[in-house]
Formats: sequence, C-alpha cells, structure tokens
Amino acid sequence: MLDVGDVLIVDDDIPIAVLIAECLMDEGYAVRVVHTGGRAIEEIQAQPPDIIILDLMMPGMRGDALLQYLRTHGFADIPIIIVSAAHDFNLFSLSGATAQLAKPFLIEDLVMCVNRYRRRA
Repeated sequence: MLDVGDVLIVDDDIPIAVLIAECLMDEGYAVRVVHTGGRAIEEIQAQPPDIIILDLMMPGMRGDALLQYLRTHGFADIPIIIVSAAHDFNLFSLSGATAQLAKPFLIEDLVMCVNRYRRRA
C-alpha cells in the first residue's frame, strides 16, 4: 500500500495506541508509537512526523506540556491532534493543538482528521 505520510502516536494506553496504529497503517500511513513525552521528543527530533496524535493524560510529561514544548522549540508546523478521555479540555493550554477528539471516538473520525491535517510534502 502507498505510504501517505508519517504519523507519531503518543499515548500511554498501549491497547488504544496499537488500535490507532493498526487502523492508520491500513490507510497507508507509516506509524511510530511512543508512550511518554520524553520519548516523543527524541523521535520528533530524530525524524519529525507529518502529524502527531497526542494523548493528554500521561505520566511524567503530560500531553499539554509536550504540546507547548513542541510549539516553542521549532516544531510549530507539525499538526497535532489531541485525543483524550479528559472531557474538560483546557482550551488555553491546548491553544497550539490543530484538532481535538474526545475518547471514545470513532476511528473513522480520527482517520478523517489525520487525512485533513497532515503536512503535505
């Protein structure tokens, strides 16, 4: 299948991350999965993805802190889709997010969001 882009999934919920990864790979995306903010920074610095899917509630560096770090450290152009079970999104702290989806979400909605916002070569 044609590689239509590179997606980095940052989520500490392994079953959810694997499900998202499998669905996006079925759509032709190259997918990388990490489970911590620190590991995400390493991956992004090594090879910036076309789009990031980011959970908010993670141990250590939370997703909102990672979002702000990326927006202020040279990665402002990477689209970031926030996915979280926290239904009280703090819009101020997420001001750099490209889009937000509340868990549980329909996988079709996530795929549509990724297709819409990924960086184009």
